[in-house]
Amino acid sequence: MKYKGVLMLALLAGLIGPVRAAQGSCTGRTLPVQRMFCESPALQRMEMAIQDLERTHVDAGAARDASVWRADRDDALWTAMRYGFSGREVRKRAWALERARMDELLSRRGLGAGLDEPLTALVRVLRAADVSVDVDLASVWRASDASVHTARVVAGDNPAAVPSPEGVFRSLQVHPTPALTEQVRQWASGSPNLTLHWLASARIGAVESVQGSADCAYRTWFRVDADGVAHVLPAPMLDQAPCIGAGERITLVRAGHDTYVMLQRRVDADTVDVSTQWWAGQRWASPQRVRLRFDHALHVDALRCAVRDCGPYRKAVARLAARYDRSPQAGQLPVPKIEKAVMQRMLRMARRTAAAHPEAGTNRLPFGQDLAWNRFCDEATYFYVRVNGQRVLGRIGHGHRGWRTDDGWLVGLWAERDGRLQPVAGAVVRRARGRLLSVSAMPPAIMPTR
Repeated sequence: MKYKGVLMLALLAGLIGPVRAAQGSCTGRTLPVQRMFCESPALQRMEMAIQDLERTHVDAGAARDASVWRADRDDALWTAMRYGFSGREVRKRAWALERARMDELLSRRGLGAGLDEPLTALVRVLRAADVSVDVDLASVWRASDASVHTARVVAGDNPAAVPSPEGVFRSLQVHPTPALTEQVRQWASGSPNLTLHWLASARIGAVESVQGSADCAYRTWFRVDADGVAHVLPAPMLDQAPCIGAGERITLVRAGHDTYVMLQRRVDADTVDVSTQWWAGQRWASPQRVRLRFDHALHVDALRCAVRDCGPYRKAVARLAARYDRSPQAGQLPVPKIEKAVMQRMLRMARRTAAAHPEAGTNRLPFGQDLAWNRFCDEATYFYVRVNGQRVLGRIGHGHRGWRTDDGWLVGLWAERDGRLQPVAGAVVRRARGRLLSVSAMPPAIMPTR
């Protein structure tokens, strides 16, 4: 309640501004995401308040943090638009992203949620260490602090390691209750392999079964008493969503004399949430959360072209990707008016080819047949550019494989020859993780549902 009150005070102080001035700032806005903000007074005022808070928070990484956040926000909203979400659904997503950003900025002013141990200690370690968004942060913490221990993990991919539900507990030399054995047997029936997480110093563990292509992880938590009997333990609030997806890790941590469950969750390509929940002896306490945002750099990888010298195409791809990365959406790479008729003709060719041959044409990266990520996602946009005086139709967007999406960019270039589009160059632009830009205490994201 305290946090909500602080947020409402900030909204009342910062959002009630002249509507006329806000509307004036929309002049000339043609990009889809910015146009949506201009058409919604509530979103517009929230964005103005956020920009005011960003201007008052000045440190070494504040400007870059703001630009990275805004680019990731635009990417998420443009993707939702392209995937067919209604205008109302996209606005709701925009409001949630803006609200979370407000939480971040208020936190940095000392308002709202605060951090207790162990997140305060973890933040100190992360500020001093060279980490990236893809790193297992619990391992970084353990390596930097001798008083920190993490659960031993016995992966079930090796049948000899965890051969059966009974074998899980036999390896610990404990005796499960019938209720615990039955729960573990249910998970084993859905997957031939089980994974054991065991924190010996706290005598707490979890048996995990990962099922399906979505990596849905189902866990049964247990605690071993003084007599060596393992009892079912209520799941922590942080273990609520079974389909963890890529970039999520849940770990048992012992820091000093205290035991925590730690959830590392990927928010977007540059942002990670870390939540902890303390074991109070008989129950799990309320969770806490901190948000970490990292920088990134773009690197052109796997560039291939139809001519011997790919240098001009590499320079063009690097320039185009850098500009598009600042606000990924249609129109970010503008087309000169004098060239629009040419682009429209080439675009009609591309769409006819894509409709007739969904697995070929401009749906796939040129010369990328042997690459894992070689298909454009639906949010990919077309653009027009000249390279060495040659008129070229381009496409840029995330690559995908099945339902998974890559964080980097695919860039394809085609030229018109004899009334048809011919591939001239294709490149994968990788997003290399950079330094830690910001740390923000956040209100808990997961509410108890069990």
